[in-house]
Amino acid sequence: MRILLLYDNFIRDYRGLLLLAEFLNHLGNKVWIKAGWNDPFSFCEFHKIQALVTGQIAESATHKYGRYCTEKNILLVINTSEPVTNKKNFEMLITYNTSDSNQYIIDLQSIGIYPHFEYIQNNSSIHNKNKIKYKFLGYPRTDISFHPLLRQIEDQYLIEKYKLNKFNKKYLFLSSFLLDGAFDGVPEQDLLKWDITEFQRRTMDLLTHTSKILKRFIDENLNNSEILIIKKHPWDCSSFFADNFSSDKCLILENNEFITPSISVSDYIIHTYSTASFEAWVMCKPTVSIFLEKHLNIVPYHMRKENIAYDYESFVKIIESEKVINTYNEEDLFAGTMDGNATYRLATEINKLTPKIKYSFKWNPWYYYRVMKSTLLYHLYDNGLKKHDADRNFERNTKMHDLYTWENQRCHVNTIYKPVIKKFVLKFFQT
Repeated sequence: MRILLLYDNFIRDYRGLLLLAEFLNHLGNKVWIKAGWNDPFSFCEFHKIQALVTGQIAESATHKYGRYCTEKNILLVINTSEPVTNKKNFEMLITYNTSDSNQYIIDLQSIGIYPHFEYIQNNSSIHNKNKIKYKFLGYPRTDISFHPLLRQIEDQYLIEKYKLNKFNKKYLFLSSFLLDGAFDGVPEQDLLKWDITEFQRRTMDLLTHTSKILKRFIDENLNNSEILIIKKHPWDCSSFFADNFSSDKCLILENNEFITPSISVSDYIIHTYSTASFEAWVMCKPTVSIFLEKHLNIVPYHMRKENIAYDYESFVKIIESEKVINTYNEEDLFAGTMDGNATYRLATEINKLTPKIKYSFKWNPWYYYRVMKSTLLYHLYDNGLKKHDADRNFERNTKMHDLYTWENQRCHVNTIYKPVIKKFVLKFFQT
């Protein structure tokens, strides 16, 4: 089968898709990986794509993938990489274009946590014949963090780049705050669906609360051999942390650093409500959430497992306890699927699908010339030789500027990940 894997966020998704692509290749498929914002439909037409895999089609901005696959008779697979963990929003997981059900659009959707799966199976609005499209597989995105061989690929690079060896203890704060530029280009229909005004009010409320605790922690608890590392949300284009956390005991990572090595090289993980805590849990890192008690009614579902601090005193107490969360794989959350094999399970389910359209590739010199030319250009781009001149087209420190400049990492990421992933998958099938 000819499969195109799409991503919207290179930093979050690309490395995990390399692993999925290798599993699918090993199962006998032809696989490409491409940015969803970089004209994927022309690519589908030219390369006669039979299955398209993407992260979601719930938003007005992303439902185009569902519409296109329906029109062109292409299989559509949803690889749920960004979980909806607030119980009242579970419906968003199975939504198409902000308000419709996706049951008639998709051919397969991976479900990450068991409560989601239960919700779908008990949902009377989903026809029984369509419920089999939703497979409880776990979160493929966490597999790279689960396996030491994969998660340590970039450790040394990060340690050397930021000179982290000189610190005896490293505390990492994973920011979920979507500040300046995060919503650039988002359709108004999506912003209304998210109740963006209320969301931003809560964001500033929690940001103020969190900043006070972290600043006090730096001043009162960290010695000269300890450091607080801050990882901004990839969509955050603001200078808030640079402006407000200028200290010798604080380091702000560049916006393009991958979450897994950031966690791997750190000793303690701090967040508010980030689902990146999943990656920390599978690495057995102690975690703590800073939250506001008055917002407990909207606390994400996975936070039921977390150590939550509502004030500075409770925060320090939890930090000192170094408690590691080890109950995430119980029935009420991941139900055993956080085992490092979710990507393989997804690849296997995709491989079971029957293409809706079949192509016969008869000898056609002109067609094969075009394919060879396109493949050459694709690999030149894939290896970083064809770079986007982002400075010419986009203002610096904007979302679109970041989207394009992140692409220039592909050469480096491919070089260091592909050989290790190939070796890992080969050994996986051998054993």
